[in-house]
Amino acid sequence: MARHRRTLVDDNYLVSDVRVQRACPKETWVPDAARQRCIHCTRPFSLFRRRHHCRVCGDVLCGACSWTVYLVNTTSNVGRACFHCSRALRISATASRSGDDVGRPTCPNFVDALLVTSYDGAGAESMLACAKCNGPFADGTQWTQLPCGDAFHANCLRPWLAAHDACPRCHDALPPDMDYIRKLFAFA
Repeated sequence: MARHRRTLVDDNYLVSDVRVQRACPKETWVPDAARQRCIHCTRPFSLFRRRHHCRVCGDVLCGACSWTVYLVNTTSNVGRACFHCSRALRISATASRSGDDVGRPTCPNFVDALLVTSYDGAGAESMLACAKCNGPFADGTQWTQLPCGDAFHANCLRPWLAAHDACPRCHDALPPDMDYIRKLFAFA
């Protein structure tokens, strides 16, 4: 069964299904239970649509939405990756130079709707520290809570949500920024 070579044109760069990337450690993969649907096509997983982990970012996708990448730091040297991680090398090169993780941002309307309150310590035994930086909540600290129940300093969470569509602690899915996703597929 021959695999067809997929190519797309993006900003005058040829993007193919073969990329050289660095694999992320298996410990950082998003747990299977955290994703009920493919991150790319949003179809639910089933007996016939199996979960696969992107070997670059660790997120979960279906086989039809995966792209082949060559991995430089694994024994297998070949793996599956989501579309975003298999994109033009200029994006991954920019990210590695800046040290930032390039991901899908959370919907800005969702982020703006998060309630930010001033911490007063009353009856908050489970919220003694930020789930991202582990820094304590001091009286007067601005904090926010995601639907999963994890609490964060507001200034720790917002930068994360600008580049990711999942909780930084438990990896529960959050609404993705659809404008960002549409731009990925606007090739004109």
